[in-house]
Amino acid sequence: MDIHECWGMDGSICILHASLTEYVLFFGTGINTSGNSGRYWANISDTILTGSFRQWKEGELKSTVFGPGETVYHYWGEVSAVEWTAQTWMVEYGRGFIPSTLGFALADTIFSTQDFVTLFYILRVYSKALLLEAGTALTDVKAFFRESL
Repeated sequence: MDIHECWGMDGSICILHASLTEYVLFFGTGINTSGNSGRYWANISDTILTGSFRQWKEGELKSTVFGPGETVYHYWGEVSAVEWTAQTWMVEYGRGFIPSTLGFALADTIFSTQDFVTLFYILRVYSKALLLEAGTALTDVKAFFRESL
């Protein structure tokens, strides 16, 4: 796991799976933190394992607090103010055009904290995941043509 800052939120991520169309990761924080969810071309869900997650969606007057066992949904094109209490951990699943999330996820790392070690880690893990996916796809295509001929 690596400490990462994204639009004011400080947390730690561990990427379990990533591709062009979906990802699964653990996200958590050891401190109270808050920020902006970002607006993506992807649907994202966060299932809370411990702690609490507060979401204040654009256009709403009240925020909603989610606890362990509950799932928070961030739909395509939506944006929210978000807040986590210390020791909040969750599993996040994203599905859609995942490269659209990278600009937001890496902007603070590049332009604010200039933590290029973390930038390298994230890009290395994501690139490796894409290469593994491409290798699997090519194996499937190869098998298809072998069976067809």
